Amino acid sequence: MNRDELIQEFLSKNNLGDRLLVPVENDASFRKYFRIKEKGLIVMDAPSELGESIESFINIDSILLELGLSAPKIYAADYNHGFLLLEDFGHTTFKYLMLQRSMGRPYRMGDRLYKKAISVILHIKSKWSNNIELGKNLPRYSIEELLKEARLFIDWYLIKHRQIQVQAKDIDEFESIISNLFKIISPGFDTLVLRDYHVDNLFFLKGRGGGFKNIGLIDFQDALIGSATYDLVSLIEDVRWPVNRVPYKNKNLRDDLFDFFVSHGKLDEEQVNKEACFFSVQRNLKILGIFCRLKYRDGKESYIDYLKNAKNILAVHLSNPLMEDLNKWVRKFDSKIVEGS
Repeated sequence: MNRDELIQEFLSKNNLGDRLLVPVENDASFRKYFRIKEKGLIVMDAPSELGESIESFINIDSILLELGLSAPKIYAADYNHGFLLLEDFGHTTFKYLMLQRSMGRPYRMGDRLYKKAISVILHIKSKWSNNIELGKNLPRYSIEELLKEARLFIDWYLIKHRQIQVQAKDIDEFESIISNLFKIISPGFDTLVLRDYHVDNLFFLKGRGGGFKNIGLIDFQDALIGSATYDLVSLIEDVRWPVNRVPYKNKNLRDDLFDFFVSHGKLDEEQVNKEACFFSVQRNLKILGIFCRLKYRDGKESYIDYLKNAKNILAVHLSNPLMEDLNKWVRKFDSKIVEGS
């Protein structure tokens, strides 16, 4: 049977046969999602042969629920074929809500939603020390993982997209620079990092009461143990929805959100600044690589449109004296990244 037939078999086993499935906009992965109309349900199709795993989703989902957060309820699972029947959070993503407030005084909505999202990050961090056992089987966001991700920049952006030759010694130097930065900054491993934490993956849920229950979380299956600053950067420096496009009084919203994170988390500002710089550079180098891979390997052309945003973010952080060596390395191969053009 093909995937469509297998999905129908899965639905029939759960008394949902012959239901109209409406495709939901997919993310950058091989997962697919379908909405079952008028049932408040989502079907996740995560084929294991393409590297997807429903087991990791189920695991992180249970951890988030244990921490008092709103992750989708799981009603049924087919481990053999990679299907999940999930609670449907609807359409009210944070991005959707901010777009709906594009007239009038939208800064009030953007400010409030971003700070709610940051409060969730801090809530997880504050609860983690008493719930370490929940993540005992999760890997760390180690330098090895960070380097593997950063290499995508070389393989897919420089070599494939820009057609630039990169020698083995240059790759070794690149990895050595990033490894040294990691040692200097020494980020913590004291919380659950959701990794793809941005306004498209956050929902406002009505009727859930106050606190954090009214914030729905999705796309967390790749979570690792690391520093909360990574998710902060993912949120406030999102290349697909730059925070500077959200009208916000006469202030810099990005800086205000950073200050909110530091003050409400009672964190060391200098350390968070260093971590934010490092994770932003690493993350956006990875994004340049991933989005080029999506074009050339997967035929998803639209992601190339976001390369300029990633370069602009990189230009800001590569100007930090901390990044002097990496700045020189990147400039040698593509000076436009350092210049933000």
